[in-house]
Amino acid sequence: MICRVLIPVLFVFLCACSLDNPPLEEGPVCSFAQGEILISEIMPAPLGLEGVEWIELYNTTDRDLELNRAMLGIQGSGAVRWTPVSQYFSLPAKSYAVIGSAKQYFVDVEHPGLSLSNSAGSVSLKCKSELSDFFPYGKLNQLPVEEGYSLVRSGLEHTNRSWCKGFLSYDDANNHGSPGKVNIACGCVDETGMRRAIVATPLNALRINEIFPNPDGSDTGKEWIEIKNISEQRFDLHGVKITSINVATGKQRVWQTSENSCFSMGPGDLVLLSNAPLTLGTSTINFILEGENLYNDASQLVLSNADKSLVYDQVSYNNSRSGVSFNRRQEKNGQDDFCFSKSESVFEGIGSPGVENEPCGLVCLNEGSEWMPILTPLTGQVLLNEIYSNPEGTDNGRDWVELWNPSAQGVHLNGLWVSQKKDESVRRYELQSSKCLYFPAGSYFVVAGENAVLDNVRVDVMITGLDFYSSAAGIFSVENANAEAVDMAEPKNPASGVSAQVSFTTSTADVEFNNNNNNWCLSGETTKEFLGRGSPGEPNTMC
Repeated sequence: MICRVLIPVLFVFLCACSLDNPPLEEGPVCSFAQGEILISEIMPAPLGLEGVEWIELYNTTDRDLELNRAMLGIQGSGAVRWTPVSQYFSLPAKSYAVIGSAKQYFVDVEHPGLSLSNSAGSVSLKCKSELSDFFPYGKLNQLPVEEGYSLVRSGLEHTNRSWCKGFLSYDDANNHGSPGKVNIACGCVDETGMRRAIVATPLNALRINEIFPNPDGSDTGKEWIEIKNISEQRFDLHGVKITSINVATGKQRVWQTSENSCFSMGPGDLVLLSNAPLTLGTSTINFILEGENLYNDASQLVLSNADKSLVYDQVSYNNSRSGVSFNRRQEKNGQDDFCFSKSESVFEGIGSPGVENEPCGLVCLNEGSEWMPILTPLTGQVLLNEIYSNPEGTDNGRDWVELWNPSAQGVHLNGLWVSQKKDESVRRYELQSSKCLYFPAGSYFVVAGENAVLDNVRVDVMITGLDFYSSAAGIFSVENANAEAVDMAEPKNPASGVSAQVSFTTSTADVEFNNNNNNWCLSGETTKEFLGRGSPGEPNTMC
């Protein structure tokens, strides 16, 4: 275009030497107010079609509105560049109009020179001096531009700030968007690749069900969280955020989804979240969230939507155990319990990712793999019967202790502690197992180190690292999982390769009898199986 400027006023109103400022049309001047015309879709980086970039506007009112001399504000890396809408145009009520950089079948208003930033920018619309709408994108609001995809406003009300990537194809060059057409609400892509509306997560429907914040060794790439749908509704898990808060410092670490996929949760469903792809036995991670490692101790965990306006659940935990998950279970009384997991066979750690949690409290797995309450032994129901604390040669996990149940009732030994006190030093060992360690009435039970089998000991519970003091017997004791004393004994000082034993009879089987050092002796027994002197797993002979 060639311009001859004779009068400065004419230069301003009738002619422009830049394609950014084409001649203005005569006619009614725009008169819409804030929020009456919205920026509903933009295309910053088209493929083909001669690079036609465009901005879609929507008239939210029930009357026609004039666009003539309305101003578009385009911002890239610099200041906002304001240019007038270049032709007279009336936008009908509840309708769309597309302002494009060049003529194309979907362009209603040609605006030569329209150029939108592909990295970070904003688009504004105002009439006279009143701003009607403003939309930042790219790095300004974490909504990146992808070549060939428009950015679509999900809702058509002024307060709506939800935008997403366009997905409908509108030309043969595989550009995606809906210029001049009704916008489809931002949603998610299901397993078939189809986009659908998101079914929002209702409050009080999600529960943090299990947490694995402290894996063995390095935590990186091993942590996971299990959440559960405790409602009777089906909804989508979408846009979730997990915030780990250090109670001592107040510092926060965040896991947040960056995915656009649907994940429908039905009543009772369990979903696993992690910040890395993991292998968890037969269970798989359903959502990979971006973020740092969780805090291990004295932490609060908050499950919310992306902007934290809705908090679905929150829990606190302390003193995590390496390689063991925190487990949550709602009991029959309606109360929630939070405890260390006991499940050992689901994955390489202790926990139950992707499967129902075991109950909290004192429980164990019976032979049918069902959780049942532990029958905790009371005082006198489990007695120390024989102790082998000084194997011949190097001890190296060959020590053992034999227990006897003199009562008429079977008990469980899960959670039982065996300890030896010598002077002011104490060694304590816990009988740990998720399976029920059932101890029938009248039977004998051997707890031994990992190498006792080398001496042909029949081991009922193996404790790695079991090693009693050898130089003097001291005082042995047994405590149950409730920290209650079950039995105590002061046996004879050990001899190399010989056990110390007590000579119980039915009439003397009580906690007082074996607490008397005079009722103990060194074993004189040899058997075909055991390579030392003693009778592990069998009744003792009289001293």
